[in-house]
Amino acid sequence: MTYTPNFSDKRVRSRIISAISFAKKYLRQDKPVSLGTRWIHHKNNFGCATNPLSQYCRDQLLICVDDRFNKDQKITKKYILNQTGLDLLEKKLGLLSNKKTRVISLSNIHIHTYSVLHLSEKFKCELDSGLVYKDSSHRLWHPMQSYPRADKEAILSSAGLVYTYDIVCSAPTLLHQYSQQIPEILDSDGTWLQGPMDLYLFHLRDYIKNRKTIRKRLAQECGVDEQIIKRLINALFQGGVISSYHKSGSYAELSGDISIIQFLQQHPILVGLREDIKVMWEYISPTMYRKVIKTKNGVIRKLPVSGKHKTALYRQLERRVLEVVKEYLHRTGNKCFLEHDGWSTEKPVDLVELHSSILKETGFDILFSTKKI
Repeated sequence: MTYTPNFSDKRVRSRIISAISFAKKYLRQDKPVSLGTRWIHHKNNFGCATNPLSQYCRDQLLICVDDRFNKDQKITKKYILNQTGLDLLEKKLGLLSNKKTRVISLSNIHIHTYSVLHLSEKFKCELDSGLVYKDSSHRLWHPMQSYPRADKEAILSSAGLVYTYDIVCSAPTLLHQYSQQIPEILDSDGTWLQGPMDLYLFHLRDYIKNRKTIRKRLAQECGVDEQIIKRLINALFQGGVISSYHKSGSYAELSGDISIIQFLQQHPILVGLREDIKVMWEYISPTMYRKVIKTKNGVIRKLPVSGKHKTALYRQLERRVLEVVKEYLHRTGNKCFLEHDGWSTEKPVDLVELHSSILKETGFDILFSTKKI
């Protein structure tokens, strides 16, 4: 007998909302995500695996795209969001929507999104007492950073943080300008060891200036979403590659479509951009720690800088800027929520003054994108 939930039951509605909230926080339609069974069926997410309602929610919201599992190797199954099932559950819950706000009614309480149901009041209280971030891997982390944009904006708006700012083209801009700031160092015999990157990297500069046009063109030519192109290019700046290897990030992003992968590998825009990125890192790498090994022949050599180290450097640069932003907002008495390359505030920010502070403290000449929620 097929199980059908009683959508008028408060407990049923509450469990479904928890499952939807989890799915929308961690899953996307276009990118598989590894999720452990225990995490999925945690009491705050889908609930007990043997419960018919929990299984119903799982069937409606999750699509398993890779069922490989190995406990010893820490390999878990991969899932994407089932948008059709999500739409069905939203309809059953009586979800109303318009361009800016989505409202559902639960026990005569109107809330703006599922995330607001769970976090809005908690966030307001935390904002008043001082937000608590986890400082890890050169970044400040807060649970709300991982929520879908629409849900996050609803929470921020409810807390009065209606002005949002982002660093324009953050990774390419900061890494490029950092390569130009490297101090010159000569060996005792006058041999050049490191110094500022003083070349005109045409493709890199063109991408920073015309990134939206370039991403749109590439997306149209290979028939994928612009956000996928954006993620692929950002990965290139931090040691990533566009590869047909089945375990690579780019392979997953492009759903294993070899023809698209080969098209992007050979595209003149990306070929030129990869060459410029390579040159940029050739100037940066001498300033970074590199592990030294001895080969079988007894030769001592340094290992190449890994993608992990490149990402770590970018996060350090990003954090330097965010620390200036944090100090400036505190000094001007502006309540804020910090993200990695952006922030939201209660009052408008004087961007000319903030730009001057960042330039003075870090040497980075950056632009900002702004939006009012």
